[in-house]
Amino acid sequence: MKIIHIVRRYGPVGGMERYVWETTRELAKLGHQIQVLCEHCVAEKPQGITVHELGTMVYRPRWLYYWRFGRRVEKWLRAHPQPGWLIHSHERVGVHHVTTFHSPPFASVRDKPWWERASLRVVMHLFMERRELRVAQRIVPNSGIIARQLAHYYPEYAHKLTEPVMPGVRCGAERTPRNVPREGGVIGFVGREWQRKGLPLAVEIAAQLRRERPNLELWVIGPDEQRVRHLFGDWQSGFRLLGWRSGFSHFSEVDVLLHPAKAEPYGMVISEAMAACVPVVVSDACGAAAQVNAEAGEVVPLDESLQKWVAAVTAQLDRTEAAPSFVRGWDVVAQECTVIYRDAVERTHRKIAVVVPKYGLVGGGERFVSEITGRLARNENFEMHVFANRWIANSDRIKFHKVPTVRFPRFLRPLFFAWFVKRAIGRMNFDLVHTHHWIFKADIFSLHGTPHACWVREVRNRHPSLYDRALSAVERRAIKGGASSWFLPVSSITMDAFRREYPVLPGRWQIVHPGVDVAHFLTPDHAVCRADIRGRYGIGASDLLLLFVGMNFEVKGLDTIIAALAKAQTAQQEKNIRLLVVGRGDEGKYRKMAQSLGISEAVAFAGTQTDGLERYYRAADIFIMLSKFDTFGMVVLEAMAAGLPAIVSTNVGAKDLVEEGANGFILSAPQDADAAAERIIQLSDTTRREAMGIAAAQTASAHDWESLAENMEYFYWDVLSRKLDASRCNPA
Repeated sequence: MKIIHIVRRYGPVGGMERYVWETTRELAKLGHQIQVLCEHCVAEKPQGITVHELGTMVYRPRWLYYWRFGRRVEKWLRAHPQPGWLIHSHERVGVHHVTTFHSPPFASVRDKPWWERASLRVVMHLFMERRELRVAQRIVPNSGIIARQLAHYYPEYAHKLTEPVMPGVRCGAERTPRNVPREGGVIGFVGREWQRKGLPLAVEIAAQLRRERPNLELWVIGPDEQRVRHLFGDWQSGFRLLGWRSGFSHFSEVDVLLHPAKAEPYGMVISEAMAACVPVVVSDACGAAAQVNAEAGEVVPLDESLQKWVAAVTAQLDRTEAAPSFVRGWDVVAQECTVIYRDAVERTHRKIAVVVPKYGLVGGGERFVSEITGRLARNENFEMHVFANRWIANSDRIKFHKVPTVRFPRFLRPLFFAWFVKRAIGRMNFDLVHTHHWIFKADIFSLHGTPHACWVREVRNRHPSLYDRALSAVERRAIKGGASSWFLPVSSITMDAFRREYPVLPGRWQIVHPGVDVAHFLTPDHAVCRADIRGRYGIGASDLLLLFVGMNFEVKGLDTIIAALAKAQTAQQEKNIRLLVVGRGDEGKYRKMAQSLGISEAVAFAGTQTDGLERYYRAADIFIMLSKFDTFGMVVLEAMAAGLPAIVSTNVGAKDLVEEGANGFILSAPQDADAAAERIIQLSDTTRREAMGIAAAQTASAHDWESLAENMEYFYWDVLSRKLDASRCNPA
């Protein structure tokens, strides 16, 4: 799993900080990918964990400091989207899936008089705490005390509470088993916040015990000496003020740990003492008291009499058997967290609706949908549903839903398709709708073509039919209502066409090019493919082979390519230049054209090749397609992935990936046969052609389907996060 932990200070410098430090290191050992987002890392960064430091801030006033830290975290996550990562916060932030409470809820302030609650500080702390609880899918208390308090003050969020995940402990130097002298012994008190942790009561208990045990000593570890010396005003001896000590070495010299805290969410020092085999006497206000059994020590109710506390400490000093070693490794904490993460992931499943008339069938747009959706379905956070008229399934993690087809009257098909989809999606409560066809409303529109009216007017050059008008009406409605939607045209040609057609484009727009399976087109053996394919069509091993792939010869500019081939042959008669045409069209027309130009032997037609097309790319030297109009042209990217330099017209959308003279050429005029012939001649130079082919493969490698799927995840999470933000602002 991929997990981000959020904590202000990252390192073993305090109870909460040690909790995060140790847990993240153990999670990394379990094979999880871990990132930590913090203000400052106070220790050497652990190997295998990526730590992002946001920079230190002014600590006062504390509520403003916490609020500013949360804002920095949100800003960083917006600037560095982390799709697929589960966020575990230990602070008062508002962007997480799991949050751990290391201290009692601030809502306990409600029990105080109103004049102690009437302040901006209280209002902001309560706001941040409630936000933290509202956003979280799972709330993890680190003790039973905190769990009970959260359930009491926030009953509306009690269903999110998990079982407490108490801290672990690393064993240090153990106390050597020994009999404590009847007149002496050493009582240890550990804690910087000495008032809350009950040092005044501990001093009273020790003073009472010294009447019977005059050699007894009380060691105070943690507080500054000047702050607590007044508690020992009547003492002549029998105490040591040791200040703060790191590590566990002091436990080996202590006979009993005394921790009569007034309020202690957990009390790491208690488990550390038990791990060192030191008997403990603690109040029932300590979270760690739940782990103290009769063998380890005694839990005393906080409101018990002084005599009861004295008797409990005396019993532990006089015990003859050694206390058992307490064992709770941080690896156990990491395993318990993992269980919670899996549960949170199940709760973060997002239902995604993908709309396309034909899924997994022949066509560039259909392949785009199939490749991306199949990969997104691997994400355990997404539950993918496809709504289509027809489909070929490519993943058992995708659920398919039949959209009825209305065959008559034809002009109503666009309206019926959009209406059927709207009705089906409306019944299933989807988190996100991604469509590859015009429907009334969606969160993401992938635009595989130009505006339909533009296509009819400029490409097909005819008056719009009733069908065209119906489809354009659905398109206009979708764009008009898409103020909060993403529109993802596949090329700059598509983008520019929408800008021309619509004076105002609402929503968010970004070009997202299709992808390619680079390995599929680059790995077939070059020599084997050349021998096989060239031999099949009578093409010599040393011939310069141009490759054309397309299903509409006229639109794809085959006439200009044949004319350019003839001019190149005339200019370089010593070169044997050939053209292999793959696809379906009016072969007879173009055979006659080649014959009229005297190059009939140089042009071979292979027909449609549904399987093994990658072998044709690997057998060729140059790819050429001079379309009069093509919104993208998947075959261009496939050819580049196979290591072919590409010659394309400026009307091919894939020109966005072609860098003039580096990995191919772009012709400004699709019907300029002279310019095309000149580019063919330039690529007849083997050294230049091979260098440009390598550059083409490198360009294609940056547009593989996996990268595109990761990019699409960004858009999904952007939509989902914006919806979540909107729901927070308007809970109704």
